[in-house]
Amino acid sequence: KVLGERCSSVRQEAFPFQIFSDKQASLRDDGDDESILISCPPYFQRNPNRLMRMSDSIRRMLCPLALAILCAVFQGGWAGAPGADKVTELALMTKKAPNHILHFSGDQYKKYVIEVPRPYMMLAMLSGDASYCKECPGVEAVMTRIARSYWVTGANKPSEGRLPVFFSIVDVGQERPVVDLHELRTIPHLVASDSKTFKKPNRKGAHPLKAKDNFVFGNKAPSPMAILDFVNGKTGRQVTMHYTFQERIRHFGFLLSILGGLCAVALVLVLLVRRFPILMPIGALLIEFVATTGIFHNISHGMVWQGWDHQTKQAVTFQRSTRSQYLGEGVMMAGTTVLSGVCLLISVSAPHFSFLRKRKLVDISSLIAFFFFVWLSRKVIEIYSWKTGWYSPTFLPAPSATMGPLKADRGNSF
Repeated sequence: KVLGERCSSVRQEAFPFQIFSDKQASLRDDGDDESILISCPPYFQRNPNRLMRMSDSIRRMLCPLALAILCAVFQGGWAGAPGADKVTELALMTKKAPNHILHFSGDQYKKYVIEVPRPYMMLAMLSGDASYCKECPGVEAVMTRIARSYWVTGANKPSEGRLPVFFSIVDVGQERPVVDLHELRTIPHLVASDSKTFKKPNRKGAHPLKAKDNFVFGNKAPSPMAILDFVNGKTGRQVTMHYTFQERIRHFGFLLSILGGLCAVALVLVLLVRRFPILMPIGALLIEFVATTGIFHNISHGMVWQGWDHQTKQAVTFQRSTRSQYLGEGVMMAGTTVLSGVCLLISVSAPHFSFLRKRKLVDISSLIAFFFFVWLSRKVIEIYSWKTGWYSPTFLPAPSATMGPLKADRGNSF
């Protein structure tokens, strides 16, 4: 509160406060401690523009000062957050580590994976020597590729409320305390640790691994895609495998070698087909088989024969998606499709086979071949219906189907 009369020589907008003359201003003693008195010197009465320039300079000085104070407050709050020092240490170690995956000792594992606070997601692989763990070297190579993929794509950094991600490997053969810490009986294990895991030890002081935070490897080594799916599910990212330029060149060379081999086989077949006409349908069936396996998709996206369900701990042959497949799935379905067509061909061509002289044998062979054609075709439709979830054709036309001549068809019949 400012008491007194305003100086008539100074504009109100020239200064943020109300300015008064020394002679005219007076301070009343009304018990209000917040009352202030600002005098108006004769200098500013004679130079009002000078006063305006000084007020502008004060504002220009206060704005950067206030911004610097706010930045210091926020930075200090982040630096003082629980576990921020551990995040900084892990980030520096990951940057210097080969392939950006850490190799922990027993003490480091306890500090960064078990002890709280842990404001990050740590994917730690409990591995061992190849002399007693045959799967461990292969799984380590997969984890190294996944860690490199996260680093190259920048998915290891915190974003949109997601925690930073780090990867590590521990050789439990050399770090026996880690075995006792989790009461391990088998290796390898892939442990996902964040602020919600390993909160309280059991009576023995150990931290048993929980199924939801642990990727258990079965008797068969899981596919790299299964491990990547587990990691992406824990981190909340959608990262794909990153391949270096040299690896892509090797894949391209492998593809060229396959194409070269197929061209050589085709050339030989062309030369022999004149003497052996049966080679023509055989070659056509081979082309159909290769074309329907989807092998070129697997070459570019990974030659994974089978998948692995980490919940049921069982191998998975078919992938429930119309945009991806396992290599074993493609080979199986291509063989089933080609074989069903061959069975239909045999069922109608059996009477022309010279080695089937008895009429009854011809009829039985035709019926058996036709039965396998129907059975294999139904299997193809059932598996595709399971993959898509919507494909469900019927043997007979639906009641709503259009009836009439062929010109009424719109290409929707099977």
